[in-house]
Amino acid sequence: MKKVILSFAVVVMLMSEVVYGQSIEQTIIFNQNFSYDASLNPGVGPRYNPNVGKNFNDFMLSKDGKVVFLSIYLTDVMTKELKEIDSYNRIVFSVADNYDERGHGGNEYLIHLPDDGSRDFSFNEDTGKLSGYFKVWGINGPRQGFMSVNLRPISTKKQELNGSSDSKCVDGRLNSAQIRKLVNNKMASGTKLDVSVPYSWQEVQKSNGTATFKKEGSTTLTGRWKISYNELCWCYGKCDRYKCKYVESRKNCSVWYYIDTETGKKTGRIDEWINIR
Repeated sequence: MKKVILSFAVVVMLMSEVVYGQSIEQTIIFNQNFSYDASLNPGVGPRYNPNVGKNFNDFMLSKDGKVVFLSIYLTDVMTKELKEIDSYNRIVFSVADNYDERGHGGNEYLIHLPDDGSRDFSFNEDTGKLSGYFKVWGINGPRQGFMSVNLRPISTKKQELNGSSDSKCVDGRLNSAQIRKLVNNKMASGTKLDVSVPYSWQEVQKSNGTATFKKEGSTTLTGRWKISYNELCWCYGKCDRYKCKYVESRKNCSVWYYIDTETGKKTGRIDEWINIR
């Protein structure tokens, strides 16, 4: 993991309540009181503050599942780093909690780029300015002391709603309350996608925490399930370790996907949820 300390001005405006019928631009103006405006430069002399990064990191950790607006001015070093796209089609930057202890905690921000090559945000390599709307759609870790914060660029030409806890038909990743409402006492019927030969499967999540999984043509496995920090998790057999996925849905409730928490790739498609007794 690269540890890069940023020196930039940040403007973050949280769209915690999107007003129906308004554009994203109108909604941002409506929610001016949710703004975050600060520089992460620790300063010099009597103004030196090595902990400015922690304030920003704590703020972003509290915005999981929300849409934010960023206007970020980067140093020359960071501008160079953001020119590099990793093997998972992401650009990455890190903010340490303490400038003097850069390897001992902070947040890593992973911007997932669309597969079609489009970019719904702007990055000026000459000025080092990165700006746009991003959805915080997954936080995991820590790993080597750093939390990983996944950011998905949002087009201002599309209106993306921050779903309520009562709705399972949102265009994006579900939060813990939405996942529980969707899967509790339900059987999911779907297809495994991240394999050379996709196969069908059925999985049951009972209200008492037990789970069963049956691959097409195989015997049924029994185990446990739980929800952990906006992730749906299962363990089977000896249950030594839970494996967790994000859950994404489409607004028309026609299909759902399980998403790998590390790569952001689709691992499974769920076509139907069936109530069980």
